[in-house]
Amino acid sequence: MKRLIGLFLVVVVCSCSDSNSLKPQEFQHRIASTPDAVVIDVRTPKETYTTGIIEGALVSDYKSGEFATSIAEFDKSKTYFVYCASGMRSSEAANLLTKEGFEKVFILDGGTKAWEKEELPLVQR
Repeated sequence: MKRLIGLFLVVVVCSCSDSNSLKPQEFQHRIASTPDAVVIDVRTPKETYTTGIIEGALVSDYKSGEFATSIAEFDKSKTYFVYCASGMRSSEAANLLTKEGFEKVFILDGGTKAWEKEELPLVQR
């Protein structure tokens, strides 16, 4: 059973192509150099208040179903940068965006844990 769960997690994480998974420094650079970039934090409200968010990020809790509802209002022509705590939820969120026809979607490899390890800033909301 543990092997099956492990295999499932590998499939979920790998289902977003490696080309859209960016290391923290590259994620930060791409956000800064992309006009009209949309940054989305898909963590829970508790997580965002505890650790802070990437400056300018919208918060849309993936686990609550809020994210799936809110994407109907998103502009498909924009570039989206999605992150969570470790990369799992953002990978799932990116897959959902791609499935809905969004073409420019990037995720933060390792999430805010990797972001903080690189000593990049998070701001309190």
